[in-house]
Amino acid sequence: SQSDSRRSPLDPKVIGGTAMQLVACNFYVAASAASVDVLTSLLKRAQEHCRRIRSTGPIGVIHAFSDVPYDRSSLHIAGAPSLVSEVTSRLICGALEEIDLNGEHGSVKQDARHPFVGLVDHVSVMPMMDSSQSCDSLIREAAARVAREIGAEMSQANLVNVHYYGAACPDNTPLATVRRKNTAFFRSGGAVQAKSDGTKPDSGGDSSRTSTTKGDSIVGVPQHFVENFNVRLTSNVSFQMAKTLTEHLRGRNNGVAGVEALTLPYIRNDGKVYEVACNLTNPSQGNADDIKSYVVEWVETQRRRAAEKRAFDKAEGYKFYVEDAYRVGTTEHQCREVLFGNKTTKDWLDHDEGVQDRFRSCFGG
Repeated sequence: SQSDSRRSPLDPKVIGGTAMQLVACNFYVAASAASVDVLTSLLKRAQEHCRRIRSTGPIGVIHAFSDVPYDRSSLHIAGAPSLVSEVTSRLICGALEEIDLNGEHGSVKQDARHPFVGLVDHVSVMPMMDSSQSCDSLIREAAARVAREIGAEMSQANLVNVHYYGAACPDNTPLATVRRKNTAFFRSGGAVQAKSDGTKPDSGGDSSRTSTTKGDSIVGVPQHFVENFNVRLTSNVSFQMAKTLTEHLRGRNNGVAGVEALTLPYIRNDGKVYEVACNLTNPSQGNADDIKSYVVEWVETQRRRAAEKRAFDKAEGYKFYVEDAYRVGTTEHQCREVLFGNKTTKDWLDHDEGVQDRFRSCFGG
C-alpha cells in the first residue's frame, strides 16, 4: 500500500530542531534452551508492540541472541526513551511471569556456567550520544529515568529483588561493585577464577520486597554504550593459561582501555574449553579491533614460551590457541542503522523476521 512505502518523517539527527534523545536497553535472561518457545513468543510480541507505537517515535528490537552453553539469552531494544521503557518493561515482566526456573519452560542448572543470580539478572540502559549534542547530561538523565521505570515495574511483579547501579542510583555505584556487594555474582556459576572476599550478600536494592523467587536483577546505566566481545579458546588452552589472557586484556592491568574481562568455562557436547568474556565499557577508547590485537600479542607470547619449554613438537599458530574471537550483541552504530535505515513497513517486517530467524538459529532451529 501507499502507507507501506512512505518514508519515515523522523530524521536521525533532530526532531523539531532539537537533538533527538535515544537510548538502548540490553537485558539478559538466564533460561535454558527449553525456554526457546516462550522467549520467541515474547520477542514476537515485543516486535508487534513496536510496530503499533512506532508512529510516535523511533523504536525497535535491534537484536536477539542466545548463548546456549551458558543458558543465557539477550534482547536489545533501542529508540526514544519513553518507548524503550514501555516495550522493555512489558517484555521483561512477561519473561518473569512466563518462565519458570524450575518448571517445564526451562530451568537454570545449579552448576550454571555463566554467573547466575536471577532469571533476568542484568538490565543495562545505555545513552546513545550523537556527536552533534553539546551536552550529554540530558540524555544520561533520560537513560537513568528509563532504568528506574523498568526497575519499578520489575519490583511490582514481586518476583525479583532489584538493585540499581550507575546513573540509576544516587551514588552512581559501578556495576561490579553492586554485583560484589549485593549479590553472589562473582561467587556463582562459572566465574571460576573469582575468589570469595568473605562478604555476605546483603538485600540491597528494593529490599522491602521479600518475595524474590526469581532471584536478583541489576538495573542501571553505564557511563557509555557498552559492547561485548568473547574470545573462545581451544582445548589446548588450560584454565591457568586462559587466565593469563584475561589478565592481559583487562584495562585495569594496562590492557585494552575500559575492558572488563572474565574467564568462563564453555561446555559443549564435545567437551569443555574456556572463554574470555569481555565488556567494552568505553568503545571509543578500547574497541573490538584493540582486543583482537591484544589476543594476537598473547598468542605470540604463548608460542614463545612453548618454544622455550619445547612444549610442542612444532611452533603452533593462532588457531592452536584461539577457536573464535567474536562480537556479541550490538553497537551504537548498529542501533542507529536499524532505527533509521528501515524506512518502510516492509523494511521493518523483514528486519523483525531476520531477528527471529537468527535467534532461533542459536538453538539449532
